[in-house]
Amino acid sequence: MKLGKFITEILEMLNEAFGEHYLSRTAVFEWHSLFKAGGVSVEDDEHLGRPSTSKTTENVEKILELIHKDRCRTIHGLADTAGSSYGVSREILKENLNMDRTVPSTRPPTRP
Repeated sequence: MKLGKFITEILEMLNEAFGEHYLSRTAVFEWHSLFKAGGVSVEDDEHLGRPSTSKTTENVEKILELIHKDRCRTIHGLADTAGSSYGVSREILKENLNMDRTVPSTRPPTRP
């Protein structure tokens, strides 16, 4: 390390500067070993997981077409047919197609 500090000293410095509950002891030890091995930079790494390309123009058009065919479809049904997730399908309905309302129930209210 450039500071020449032991890990326990680094942990004490972080606790003093930011409070004891800022970083766990385990996290500090993991970061220390990563920095020491040269595997960590201050630049952002690419994020793991699903790319954010599932909300494409193609998917918006596909969901719009499905709605035109059958307006009584559920979001889950749209997602399954369009091949996207529930969250993406709901976001497309709400943000791209301005469809944030639900269909009222056709059942008459029951009286006590």
